[in-house]
Amino acid sequence: MFLSNVSIGKRLTIVLGVILALFLATSVAAVYKLRQLSDEIDAMIQDNVKTERAAPTGCATPRPACSAPPPSPRAATPA
Repeated sequence: MFLSNVSIGKRLTIVLGVILALFLATSVAAVYKLRQLSDEIDAMIQDNVKTERAAPTGCATPRPACSAPPPSPRAATPA
């Protein structure tokens, strides 16, 4: 085998190098996936904000006025 003729120091160096290469590859893949997930979350948030800001069907005024509760009957009667 290839490693049988190599000294212990060089074997350890090779193994450490392989471990570090795997660590680096895993880290790069994780950063790539996190960026992809961040982009997807941003898209969902933007879509949700557009939906919330849109006026409900049948309401010609901005949403806060449409979603306000109707006035209470007590406020309409004179004291």
